[in-house]
Amino acid sequence: MKGDCFELLHRIVRIANCAVQDYPKALKDILQLISQLFSLEESCLLLLNRGGDQFSRTIAASGEAFITPCVLPAKECPEGEVLLSHQPEYHNGKLYIPVFCCKQDYGVLVISTAEKAPFSADEIQCLGAIGEELAFLARNAAIHAEDNWRMEQLAFLSDLGRQLTQAHQLKELLSTAAKSIHRHSKAACVILRPLLGGTVMGSSYLRLDNSVRKHRTQIQQLEEEHSSNALTRTSPLYLNHPLQSEDNFPSQIVVVPLFFQQRTMGTLTLFFQNEQDEMPFSTKSATKEFYTQVGSQIAHALERVSTLERLEILSAENDLKFRELSLLYRSFRAIHSTLNLNELIHLILSAATVPAGGGFERAMLFTINERSGILQGMLGVSQEGAALIFSPLDDRIAWEQPRVDANTREAQRQMPFCQQVMRQRLPLDAEDNALARAILKGRVVFVSRPGAEPPASAAMAEELQLGPYACAPLRSKNTPLGVLVVDGGESRQTIGLDRLRFLELFAHQASSAMENSLLLQRLETVNRDLRETQERLIQGEKMAALGELAASIAHELKTPLVPIGGFAQRLSRRVTPGSKEAEYCDIITSETRRMEQILSEILAFSKKQLLCFSECQVIKIIEQSLILEEDALKNAQIEVILLFQKDLPPFQGDAQKLLQVFINLIDNARHVMTDGGTLTIKAYASTLRGEEAIAIGIKDTGGGIPDTAIKEIFTPFYSTKDQGTGLGLAISQRIIQQHRGTIEIQNDQQGAIFTILLPMKASLKPFH
Repeated sequence: MKGDCFELLHRIVRIANCAVQDYPKALKDILQLISQLFSLEESCLLLLNRGGDQFSRTIAASGEAFITPCVLPAKECPEGEVLLSHQPEYHNGKLYIPVFCCKQDYGVLVISTAEKAPFSADEIQCLGAIGEELAFLARNAAIHAEDNWRMEQLAFLSDLGRQLTQAHQLKELLSTAAKSIHRHSKAACVILRPLLGGTVMGSSYLRLDNSVRKHRTQIQQLEEEHSSNALTRTSPLYLNHPLQSEDNFPSQIVVVPLFFQQRTMGTLTLFFQNEQDEMPFSTKSATKEFYTQVGSQIAHALERVSTLERLEILSAENDLKFRELSLLYRSFRAIHSTLNLNELIHLILSAATVPAGGGFERAMLFTINERSGILQGMLGVSQEGAALIFSPLDDRIAWEQPRVDANTREAQRQMPFCQQVMRQRLPLDAEDNALARAILKGRVVFVSRPGAEPPASAAMAEELQLGPYACAPLRSKNTPLGVLVVDGGESRQTIGLDRLRFLELFAHQASSAMENSLLLQRLETVNRDLRETQERLIQGEKMAALGELAASIAHELKTPLVPIGGFAQRLSRRVTPGSKEAEYCDIITSETRRMEQILSEILAFSKKQLLCFSECQVIKIIEQSLILEEDALKNAQIEVILLFQKDLPPFQGDAQKLLQVFINLIDNARHVMTDGGTLTIKAYASTLRGEEAIAIGIKDTGGGIPDTAIKEIFTPFYSTKDQGTGLGLAISQRIIQQHRGTIEIQNDQQGAIFTILLPMKASLKPFH
């Protein structure tokens, strides 16, 4: 190999860290670097598919292509055997390196060399480390690809919703939806078929690639057959390889039933020529949920378009219904103009109350406090407050592009009516109030006589001066989000059946908008957590590498110190006592011992320690540490005060490691009390993370630790002593953390207090 293994790994890590988005290129660059430095004939990386049963992609050092598709079973082959053993193996003159990380297999690195002699043990070990780095890079690529895929999902759903919202006729809707889905899903054929009148399958709308046009008749026959079967389902229907014998015929069918308010609106059928998860390094576990959401959006749009078409037919007979559903459509566009939940709530209530929208005089939102099981008022908007966002006149621009800035939201919240609503608290009990009944029963509840309601509900109506009011539940699938309450205000006007129907549809659209907003928040949270996890993993790898390097250097430095100290002692016996030479020898001897101690602590800190758990008595461990430090404490004129709680139960721990912690803390306390003082040690029962624990407090009178040093006190190699190594507290903290405990420090007027919490029972979970 040309060059040092550490230098090679360093270069590979640099390539991996620079692979922000182009992961295939980074993997190819690493393979080319390996081939160059090891003088290889060829090196290639075989990547597993998401099922792990076959190798589906190849990245080779030679050639211009980054990724080449392949089909190679992962069983009964050298590559599969290497994945089972997780050890490098030779087969037929080739070296196979497993590429795995965190118990997850990603593929196999196959190396071919022109030399007859096999690789040395050090080179194989180096190649194994390279395999781990390749696995780490492949895992990052999978995470990145999954994030991109989910963001593409969200962008597509938003774009589809926007396009469907702009469609006003069934034909336009089917054309827009089929075209958008065909472009995004990369399906060979997309067929939308509405269900007319809830019973009759209507004419289908079809979009297909040129490559499958010759199979149009067969595709339509399969679509008719499977669409009928899917009408009785609530989830997508997946079919594989319907006609394998046909040339270039689609190999997969996905039939999505279109549901709206538990009613079937039609079917969406997609034909794929290849597997849907061809995206490199990606897994699509949420595919079914995605297609269900697409179907839900289309179903909602179909319902909206159908409603609009029915209104056009019946407009001469019922202008009022047409107007209200038109207002629903307007409100729907307004509340779907933002995905910010805070802005969305203000938009929903304002759209419900403005005369050009819902037309209710007042609207209130109550949400559920899951911990206490209480309905609490979140926001209340009157027509006066709604006018801050929507003009009372029919202003089209204000509805299409509503503006809900921070000043407007604050102005609505500061209004007296909103302040009254925000003070309301009601139990989530169907027998107590209509709001709870609406949520628990999942339907709109109308209260014609608020004063005749149970006491809590009647008191709320009296305080808010409610007339006849209606409660509409806001739900995300089967999860309640809250309840929307509207009333007639001072007019005391009753709410008719047509208005209740409008409220139900409005609440459903509001629920859909809130669900989309919550989904976006969850996606952003997951994306942020993934980025933070990735950063922590990268930092952890860097620190591990630095720790290994420090341990290696410490081990190498310790070797020559032994003869230096020995020769210095021999020289001291040959020189004249009291001379300068004797003084120099003593300095060499003492400094050598100090360096040996520092290097020993560095090696102890970098070494992975194993704990031997057994039943321990904390008082016995403390007493043993005091016996070992007794002479030093007496010489320093330090008084020891013990405050132990009686009958402290035993706990699971490593007595020797805990003894090391207590000795270190006692020794530190002794060093800060240079003129004597008092050392107080307490032991008492406590709790940690809701479970039984033992607390140990060690307090000195040494004046405390400076505020600037408290934050760094447990950092390795940070010390407040002139001769300290800065590893004692770092080692102590690691031992306590390995016991699943905590160690904290704080100052009082006299000195510093170290508090240790240890759980009674040893955890079964691994420590990271």
